[in-house]
Amino acid sequence: MTFTECINKFRSIKIIHDIIHRIDYSYIAEFFRFIGILVCEEILVEPGKEKSRNTDIEKKTKYSVQIYVGERRIERVTAGKIELSVEQYDKLIAGLAPETINLYDDLEWPAGETCKKNDIFSKRVISHLSNEAQKGVLLRTLAKVLESAFGSDGSEGIKAEAVRELIDIYVDRKLWLHSMNLQYYTKRASKAVSDAKEAFQKSHADVAKILSERKFGIEKYLYRYALLWCEIKVNAACDFGREILYYSIDKLSARCKQLCMDYPGFSNAQVLLGLCYEPSASNVNEALLALNGALQGMKEECFSAPIYYWMGKHYESFPSKKEEAYKCYELANRSKVKFRTYFKLAVFERNGGNYRAAVDLFQKIIDKLKLKMSMEFVDPLELEYLIKSYTQQCYAYNKAGEHVNAIKTGKKAIELKDQSINNNVYFKVFYQDEAQVYEEILKSRCNLKMVYLLLTDSCGKILDIENMKHYQSMAQKCE
Repeated sequence: MTFTECINKFRSIKIIHDIIHRIDYSYIAEFFRFIGILVCEEILVEPGKEKSRNTDIEKKTKYSVQIYVGERRIERVTAGKIELSVEQYDKLIAGLAPETINLYDDLEWPAGETCKKNDIFSKRVISHLSNEAQKGVLLRTLAKVLESAFGSDGSEGIKAEAVRELIDIYVDRKLWLHSMNLQYYTKRASKAVSDAKEAFQKSHADVAKILSERKFGIEKYLYRYALLWCEIKVNAACDFGREILYYSIDKLSARCKQLCMDYPGFSNAQVLLGLCYEPSASNVNEALLALNGALQGMKEECFSAPIYYWMGKHYESFPSKKEEAYKCYELANRSKVKFRTYFKLAVFERNGGNYRAAVDLFQKIIDKLKLKMSMEFVDPLELEYLIKSYTQQCYAYNKAGEHVNAIKTGKKAIELKDQSINNNVYFKVFYQDEAQVYEEILKSRCNLKMVYLLLTDSCGKILDIENMKHYQSMAQKCE
């Protein structure tokens, strides 16, 4: 089998989950991203008690393999958590494509291994298992995926055993945790970021050693991609910590370009080239050129959404390119709706003085995360965006002279930081014994000084002097 044939058969994966098992979704998704496979997330159900409304582009996108992360049958109390009846859940499961791989079907949980069962969210969490058990789960899952992609006769394609060393590194270095933390706690130094930097440096050394010592078949491109992925993660951590980049942009981009040249049609390698420029303000044109190159092969696929988003961020760095940035964010949302893209569009409306449009867009973020909030199963990035969305609504209402609404939304931002972070189940399941450490990291990122100042102003405008003085005092206590 030629490389072109291989990449066409094993290029992308759609992973569907039911929110309850979203941590196992992230665990599996980050592994495939680590080895250079495009990943699309689909939530089985979202608010409205119906199947998620996919964009037209999502509906047209073709995937090499499709996985479902969730139970075939669901208990009534569990179904209630996602606001469905058992019958509605059964109907959604029946609607999955016949070729869909179910992560939990025939999953051989090793003897003696147990998962925490203190609540419905942690009945089965792969990352709670021992390292050897995790490796077994990943190897069996990958074998099913490769069989689905290449066929069951075993004569061609990539074998799961050929990727075993990458599985070992992924588990032993806890790359699922550190990759997610670089998404959760961006653009600021923290323990999460420094720990991630160390883990990816060590993983890079691990992969480099394997590449120098082992004989490879067609699977070599997965190892080369993983090596560069680690370098980009290390540089991201350096950027967040305001440190000198560990890998020079010139040398890193040259290695990415070589990967693209060696494996034509490897679209994710082109995306990687664009991302290598992310920490460098002086390489915006190079980043846009690379991302535009990656876009050519996936304009009508949902995988274009993050590319348009990154392009929008780069265009924003040019004062004269704001219109192009806005268009990129619109195209990103047309490909796949994401709350971070709504936030960008809302800020554009706010900056233009279109306060009602801004409020409505910030509300879309709140509505999109409504079900997860009701389940108290919101990840750190989602919680931060919720706090920022209520803060921005408070700002927009204040500027529009709607002070009662400004006070109402400002109080919601405060409540989220004061109560929802500590009460959120996600931290307990994802981080287990270290939950409090990461709760404090998130709290340190959510400075409410702007909210208190806005509430001070709005309370003063409606002559609520007592609360005005209270919020003024709270603003003074903020850093």
